[in-house]
Amino acid sequence: MVMNSQVLSLLFQQKKEVCHVLFISGCKSVLWIWRGDYLNLGAGGEIGVYNNPHTPWWSYERIWDAAEYCLPMTLNLYDTKNNNVENVYNWYPSEDQWWITGFNPNFKDPDYEYLVLLGSVNFSGLGNAYSSLKQNVSKDSDLSKYVIFDDEDQTAWIIWWW
Repeated sequence: MVMNSQVLSLLFQQKKEVCHVLFISGCKSVLWIWRGDYLNLGAGGEIGVYNNPHTPWWSYERIWDAAEYCLPMTLNLYDTKNNNVENVYNWYPSEDQWWITGFNPNFKDPDYEYLVLLGSVNFSGLGNAYSSLKQNVSKDSDLSKYVIFDDEDQTAWIIWWW
């Protein structure tokens, strides 16, 4: 699987969804976070680890490959419209993931501005990726409001509502 900015631009023009990228290791690996209307299937979200940025011969855009490794991840989504918190889904897979996603077709036409994504990624088996992500996020005062770092478990908790 590959991701590029042209595809993302087309997907997000409808203002039904929003994504953010956190750089893990310089510009070599990213943690891709998304929430919104999952391909018109209902409220959804995802977290993915991508690396190996490159520009193939057939594209002018840099693309990212799916990570070749998997990590323990969790993903939860809540709808907070009308000052009411509704659980959209909670996903705690038993196997490690490079990409975790979920959606709920019972939440049609969600407004991403009211969706709150809560997820975790445990980097304990991945060398210096945890400390690199923590260093990169701490440099950005906006991003640092939405990521909590558990140094003991080397887990990044993403709480994204903006």
